[in-house]
Amino acid sequence: SSSLCQALLSQALLPSRRAVSMLQAVFNKALPEAARELDLGDTWHFLAEPCSFLKGVAQLARALENSGHPLLDGLLCLLLPSLSSSSTASRDLSLVFCAELTGHPSLHKPQMLHLLLQLLLSRSHDGEATMRLLAVRGLGTVAKCAPEEAKKQQEPLLASLLEAAGEAVSLEVAGEGLRALSKVLGCLGGRCLSRTLQAVAHKARAHLQQADDALRAAAFELFGHLAEVAQEKHLRGFAKEVRDVSTALLLHFRDPSPAVGKACCTAFILCAPFLDLRELTLNMDPALLM
Repeated sequence: SSSLCQALLSQALLPSRRAVSMLQAVFNKALPEAARELDLGDTWHFLAEPCSFLKGVAQLARALENSGHPLLDGLLCLLLPSLSSSSTASRDLSLVFCAELTGHPSLHKPQMLHLLLQLLLSRSHDGEATMRLLAVRGLGTVAKCAPEEAKKQQEPLLASLLEAAGEAVSLEVAGEGLRALSKVLGCLGGRCLSRTLQAVAHKARAHLQQADDALRAAAFELFGHLAEVAQEKHLRGFAKEVRDVSTALLLHFRDPSPAVGKACCTAFILCAPFLDLRELTLNMDPALLM
């Protein structure tokens, strides 16, 4: 266990194919199920390349969490102090690893959650696309696993995720922003949600006609979550937002992507209480539905 931890940490700044091959061999021997998961995700390739190293670290963290192996506890003990490191590379390594594990008991101390959230907020809009992507995903994970902490920081959290969802350069970052917003909605107080509902709906609506299947599916999923939360909190003002996307909701039932079609169908069912059948027929563009 200690040698594996040391192998990972020693390559934090300068990953090498030899070290990654050794790490892979250890996993194949000691954690075969986790190794298979890492093989499927092309993790070893990611870890060997500086440009994708952090993606590999995130996948490694998820695989260890899924395995339930006690090695994870040892790695966290070694990595947690680096969250306060003056070295950006060491801090980012620890941040990416820990951000995938927000539900772990070691990270549920209030001061640790606060530090983790502040670092993720900072890196979600500061850095290259891979770091922003992983930070935005981490914000969504915090909202899911530590909703009370997310609620304390709901204003900056929403601002960061709305910025990510509107990302024009990286579709991956935009999609992750939409998915993270879906997780954050359940943490928001009614007043905050009322103020931001239109802005969140606008971000989702902007991607409903995207060429990218994953981004389109994430947009429909977010609209479905918006409708679900609006029903629970009796936000009738959401009806206008639903009317504005009613044609898209009908059109994408037959989307070429099965994932988009499923997300659209679910969103339509959740949005149905906000739809008036007569208004729906008046708002439809028949040419789009042919």
